[in-house]
Amino acid sequence: MKKPERIPLLKECYEYSIGLIKFVDNLTENGKEAIAKRLYTSCIGMSYSLLYSHFSSKSSEYAGIIKRAAKYIDETIYWLKQCQQSSSYPHNEELLAEGLALQQSFIDIFYPDKN
Repeated sequence: MKKPERIPLLKECYEYSIGLIKFVDNLTENGKEAIAKRLYTSCIGMSYSLLYSHFSSKSSEYAGIIKRAAKYIDETIYWLKQCQQSSSYPHNEELLAEGLALQQSFIDIFYPDKN
C-alpha cells in the first residue's frame, strides 16, 4: 500500500477541497443548499476516491475507482460552472480555474493517451 503522501494528486485534491468547502458554506449561507450539497459530495468524493484507490488489490478495481474520482472532478467543475452562469448564485472564478487545472493534471497522470 502506498503512503498517502505518495498518491498522485491527493494533496492537491485535499487542498482544493478546503476551498470548495468554504465555498459550499457560502452557498449554504445564501440559501443555495441543493447545489451546495452536490458540490460537497463531489469535492469529498474525488479526494476519497484517490485515497481509496490505493487500497485496491486488483488493477481492474483500481481503474474503476480512478474513473469514479474523474467523475467527481467533472461533477465539481459542472456545478461550479452552473454557479458561474447563474446571476442568482455566488461563484468563484479561482476555484473553477483550479478545478480545470486539477482535471488536466488528472488526465495527464492517469490518462496520458487522451492528450
